[in-house]
Amino acid sequence: LILLKEGLTKALFLKKNMIREMQMKYIIFCFIIIFSSKLFAADDLFVMGDKAFNGKANCAFCHGIFGDGKGHPRSPGIAANLRKTQLDEEMLTEVLNCGIPGKAMPFFNRKAYKDPSICWDTVFEDYEQEDKPKKSEKTLSDQKLKAVVYYILNNFKDRGKVTKAECEEKFGSNHKLCNKYD
Repeated sequence: LILLKEGLTKALFLKKNMIREMQMKYIIFCFIIIFSSKLFAADDLFVMGDKAFNGKANCAFCHGIFGDGKGHPRSPGIAANLRKTQLDEEMLTEVLNCGIPGKAMPFFNRKAYKDPSICWDTVFEDYEQEDKPKKSEKTLSDQKLKAVVYYILNNFKDRGKVTKAECEEKFGSNHKLCNKYD
């Protein structure tokens, strides 16, 4: 009877330790899943921002693929250098939503200047013809707009001059376009 009692005690002790170990493994597993999903979400946002900046929104046409303000020769040629921008996330979001009235920077929010709560409590009728905000060819969803802002902040802001290494990362080693960078 004593041996049986000792055996049961050991079995219960082992079972409790196994349960604690399983609980700890479960907690670690959950932490890894949550942490990695946030990393993937950031990666997804960056990729979405890259696609919108260089594709749908066509920001690169004016701002250049490196965000240095050196866009396509047929662009207006006065785009901001996003590598030197002082704008933060909130201000970039506002510029993408509302554009810059009277300037070449278009707005990307489809409700801008229709819903006064979006752009400084103004609507189209509040502007003279020459100062009317320009609508972009394509609008962006809130998620894509957020992604473009994320892309600008994480890919361009405070990066300094474009380097040859950065160019080659984009276009491949020894690409002729990269020869103009040091």
